[in-house]
Amino acid sequence: MGKFLRFMVLAVIGFVLGALAAYIGNNRNAPQPTVIGQPVPAFDVVGANGRLTLVKPGTSPGTEDPSAVSDDPPAPAPKTEDDPKAQPLSEIEQTLLTQANEGVSPQLLEKQAFLRAHSQPSIGMYVPGTFELKDQDGNAVTEKSWPGKYLLVYFGYSKCPDICPVTLQKMDKIVERLGALADRVQPVFITVDPKRDTQEVLKAYAGKLGPSFVLLTGTEEQVKKAEESYRVEVEMLPGKTGKEDDYVVNHSALVYFMSPENKLEEIIRLELSTDRAFGKIQPYLLGTAQKKPATP
Repeated sequence: MGKFLRFMVLAVIGFVLGALAAYIGNNRNAPQPTVIGQPVPAFDVVGANGRLTLVKPGTSPGTEDPSAVSDDPPAPAPKTEDDPKAQPLSEIEQTLLTQANEGVSPQLLEKQAFLRAHSQPSIGMYVPGTFELKDQDGNAVTEKSWPGKYLLVYFGYSKCPDICPVTLQKMDKIVERLGALADRVQPVFITVDPKRDTQEVLKAYAGKLGPSFVLLTGTEEQVKKAEESYRVEVEMLPGKTGKEDDYVVNHSALVYFMSPENKLEEIIRLELSTDRAFGKIQPYLLGTAQKKPATP
């Protein structure tokens, strides 16, 4: 009887090991899905208690285990056939790498998070989005000057050393990626520094941007009204020399995607990759965007 039991136990173990080996072999030989390009995970940056954290959209800091952006080491190289020892990137590392490739440094994120401490618009919030300004060619324009078009509106200034060039380059890439759909989108740059950003200055600055960009300025009162209409945060800081025309302008780095009816549809933040920003805008132009619930 004892021999029979030992035989049965060995038989069961052999069967289990054989089945496991077959399972591993089948999965190893199974066709693998094709992945084109590097996926860009969806993470938003939130400032909390003086620290920046990456969190999944729709969650709050503390509901998962985000990593501090400024404390993260450089992301390792993605795993490739040529370098099998390289470790695959985690979602957070992929996000950090994408941001770095697009010029978004932890310092820029820290700077922008500081400005977000005040009132900022959110999707569904009523944003009037009105202005009466002049473009780089001296033409008087308002938000109604491009009937039937979506507006990509960004507030910045020509002497901005960091946030503006990065954001404007991102806008340029988005418009370029839209292809034929780009005809339905008007990128608009509104200065927060009308004192220095005259019509002539903006006309020269336009040469650094895509040909479809419109750059707007006006009197200090007109620009202030535009800022208030879009809920833009602006802070003037003295420069190193102390001269009257030497100052820095801290400002919100938000791109407003406004519908032809002048409704705020999407907000593109500094930390969003070009791919994610493009993915937010394209459905509206294709007529496939899902309607968002109204804010109570």
